[in-house]
Order: sequence, then structure tokens, then C-alpha cells
Amino acid sequence: MLADTAGGELSSVRLLDLVRRGAFRLHAEGVRRGGFVAVDTTSLTWREVAIGYLSVVWLGAAAVLTAGEVSERSARELADVSVLVRGAGRRSAGPAWLCVEELIAAGGHFGAPLAEPDDLLDIVFTSGTTGSPKPVASRHTQWTGLVRPEILASQVRRVVAHTGIPVGVSGGLHGVLLHHLARGVTSRCAPTAAALAASCRDHPADELHLTPHAASGVARVVAPREPWARRVVIIRVVGGPVPEAVAQALAERFTRARVVSVYALTEGGAALCVKVVGGGHRDSVGRPVAGTEVRVLDADGRELPAGEVGELAVRASGTAPLAYFRDESMNRDWFPGGWARSGDLGFVDPGGEVRLVGRVKELIFLRGGRLPPEYVEEILFRRIPEEVEFAVAGVPTAGGWDRIAVFLRGSDSSPEIGEAKRRLADMTGPFRPQIVRVVPEIPRAPFGKPLRRVLTQDLVTSVDQVTRRPTADSP
Repeated sequence: MLADTAGGELSSVRLLDLVRRGAFRLHAEGVRRGGFVAVDTTSLTWREVAIGYLSVVWLGAAAVLTAGEVSERSARELADVSVLVRGAGRRSAGPAWLCVEELIAAGGHFGAPLAEPDDLLDIVFTSGTTGSPKPVASRHTQWTGLVRPEILASQVRRVVAHTGIPVGVSGGLHGVLLHHLARGVTSRCAPTAAALAASCRDHPADELHLTPHAASGVARVVAPREPWARRVVIIRVVGGPVPEAVAQALAERFTRARVVSVYALTEGGAALCVKVVGGGHRDSVGRPVAGTEVRVLDADGRELPAGEVGELAVRASGTAPLAYFRDESMNRDWFPGGWARSGDLGFVDPGGEVRLVGRVKELIFLRGGRLPPEYVEEILFRRIPEEVEFAVAGVPTAGGWDRIAVFLRGSDSSPEIGEAKRRLADMTGPFRPQIVRVVPEIPRAPFGKPLRRVLTQDLVTSVDQVTRRPTADSP
């Protein structure tokens, strides 16, 4: 069953009925196997996206998931989109426009699904954390390997509540929607951490699926020893590492739950690394799950031995690699030999754990070495009042080491912001920030990761951007 706080519930029987209605209407609009239909995820609820998406792929057409005007325009330029499924309040020029109500209006039910294993399933845009979102194409066969074991193993009826994971990216579409449907769970979506807690008080959940940012929000709004929290046995966090302070707060509130962190890429398809938070090394993203392979590459694409730092690359064994849609040049660079490059620096330790150094484009270069901004954020979590949202980034300087910049969300007149600024000013040592800025909002990618390049763009001059980084031997 699918449920969300915006519009009630859908049983699996009802969902199948609506999907066949939707496929019938799309077929009447001229959609055929091999065609393209855009689904606007920003104007639809999770339930409506499920209906629209499954109606498209039932016909063997590819669903192009868009998240606003930029990706919608890109979708039209990339593919011959014949129909656009949007919310009832939005209309636009271009292809035929249908809202979900029109899609499922009485008219008929389409017969058996037309899709074949090698047909294009969908096109999903990357989150754009460190650059422009890129379209990644998947085929049916690339995801059946992920969901088939879930279908065969699904014997226990569970309720899974989730928030913060957008349906318009792979982690939401493939990792939550298709995964939950395959497991046969009751999947409850909430728009915020507060709404999730309120929903779970009335409808207790067995599992929570969150982003790190949503996990932090849940830890703030759930009080210790709430009755419903004792039922939760798994908290699955996707989209980034779980800060130590957040993990501790979750452990205090959900005393029976294991917190599991999942490392995955849109480009990596079903390839996953999984870690039980609280065990192993803090910089570990866990071990590859069955069917996932991990390599560490040097700058020339050669595999490095265990223990050496390089760029992580992953692939799901037994399936064809994913690819950027209609971009052979990018595919040659980013999918060498069927492996998906991650843009993350890391290494594999002797115990088989994958250890993350940080994203290549986000590392902060300090005299003592290079550090991911999340490491500095963990230190500052203990300094900054818990009600203040913040992000850390490195700002390059001409011919020198990076400056640590902290961005506080709020107003300069706020007592909490004033206290945060005072505590940061009183810090000593290498992690004392040189720049503290108050901003009305912290821009975030779909999974809640701060868009650090956006925060720092007015702090970085053109000279800084082309300055060569200092080496370990630089004065």
C-alpha cells in the first residue's frame, strides 16, 4: 500500500487498476513502446508519481522524471517527449498535457504490459550536488536484479515511513518506490520530519527511510521514550554520511533500531555499500552488498591496490552498465569498462571496508591535509546550538590554503544565531572558521546535501578558481 499525508492511501489492487487505466489513456494519446513521457515530480504527490510512472512503463515507453523547468526543458531537448504528466494546477506549452485525474478517468483498462527486459525503463537526472544535473538512462533488466530478491524474500508485512528522499531522483524512484513495491510493505510518505513523527504517532512504523538532513530533523522533533519509536527496528539513511551527533540522538530515541547508512550513485544503478552506523571506522561507507563490485582508480583510470587512495568506481555485477542518455563522450569518460566513476576519493582497507576521503570537488585543503567538509561539520555540531542549521565549505585563496567558511541559516537578529557566532568566535585551533555568514536559506540538493558551490560562489574570485592547489611541501 502507498500512503502520503497529502492524499490518503492506495492498496496494491487499486494501484494496479489505476495504472491500467493510465496506460489505456496514454495509449489513446499515441504513446507507444519505445516512446517517451515526462512525469513532473515537483507538482505531483508520491502516489500520483507512482500512478503516472507505472502507467508509462506498462506500455514499454520510458518515463522521463523531471523536477521543475530546467530538467523539463532538458528532457524535451534530449528525447521526443510526446506527453507530459503534471499536477492539476500547472499547464505548459509543448507536448500533450495530462493531470493524473485525466489520466485515470474512466475509459478503459489496457491489457498485459508491453515492456521487454531490454527496453528503456526511465531517465532520471542526477542530483547536481557538484555540477549540472545529468540524465541517466536505465533499462528494465538493470533493476529487476535488485527487486526480484525482495519479492521472493518478502514474507513479513511492515510499515515503512520516509521523508526527505525525493521521488524524482534514483534513490527515491528506484531505492524507495520500486523497492517498497517489491517488498510489499505499506509505504508512508511525509513531507517533513515533523509530519513523519505526527503520522507515526497515529500509524506506527517498523522502519524509517531518511536522508542525513531528514534524520537530523527527526532527531530534533521526536522526544526520548515516545511509545511509537520503540517499534522502529531499522533506520535506513541514504544520500550521505550520518553525523556522529545525529547517530547518537537517533540511538537515544529509537532504542531498538539499527541505523544503516547506504552509499550509492545514480550512475551506479543497483550497486550499493552498506554500513551499520556505530560500528567500524567513522569514515567508512561499509562493505559492498552481494552483487556490487568496487574499484579504486588512479588519475589514468588504472586500478590501485588495497589501501591506496584514488577515485572510487562501482558496478553491479551481472547487468549492463547504466549510461548518460545520448552522450557518448561523457559515457567514455565516466563509465570506463562498465564501471561508474563516483567523483569520490577513497580506499579499501584490509578488512574490505570502503573508506571515504571526500568528494574531489569539495575537499578542504588545510596545512594538516585535505578534509571533507562533513568532518569539520561533525566537530562544529558540538559547538553550534542544535536548533541552528548550518553548512561548512572551503574557500580557496590565491597561493595559500583554504579558509573554512560556516554558513548559518537564520537572521542576524536571532538570539540563537548570535550565540552560534559567539561560540565560533571563541574557538581555537585548526578548525576555527575564518568566515561566518548568516544566510536566509541553505540551498540543498534533492537528498538534502548542502550545495556548497552555491554558498561560496560570491566568496571565490576568478583568480582563486584557477589558482593551483598547494602541495604538502608548499611553504
